[in-house]
Amino acid sequence: MRRLLALVTCLGACAPDPSLRASELATATTVGTDERPTNDVALRLREGVAYVDRDARLVVIDGEGREHAIGDEVLAPPITDGARLVWCDERATIFELRDAQPIALAHAPGPMAPLAILEDGSIALVGSTNGGVAGLWLFDDELRCLTNCALRVGRPWGDAYTPPPAGASIHLEGAHVVFVGADGATHRVPR
Repeated sequence: MRRLLALVTCLGACAPDPSLRASELATATTVGTDERPTNDVALRLREGVAYVDRDARLVVIDGEGREHAIGDEVLAPPITDGARLVWCDERATIFELRDAQPIALAHAPGPMAPLAILEDGSIALVGSTNGGVAGLWLFDDELRCLTNCALRVGRPWGDAYTPPPAGASIHLEGAHVVFVGADGATHRVPR
């Protein structure tokens, strides 16, 4: 159920960039298994490629074509800025790949899906607490909820609801995070 919730939360909001189609993996690498995805997106890294396989494992193919499974139960596509690779797993742990090793950055209070690595190095995520409503979260030195923080499923939201970001169209403007929401409107929230 948590996997389904995170995938629904991420649907349409987690398009990684830069990317290539998994069908391009054969030309991007020369060594590996036959279990590469046929319809998923792979991410280009500084030296190699990363993708989530059919068993929800995060696989990195290094510059020499060797495959390394570095994450399990990955719920949504990982993100990269070319230098950093960030992903979340089923246990709501946020990871980053550093020096070829997965490092746990934070444990979230519910399912999360990474959206973008922002200009200052902070990580924007969409997610919720268990029983909460999906919103925008930010991880810099700590994980903080920025939108829909107090909203709960089954209770009236009124005007307090802010649609989560639609895609990775998210950036910083001074002390604010600016994004286009699923409603098509531009939202500006304090960080």
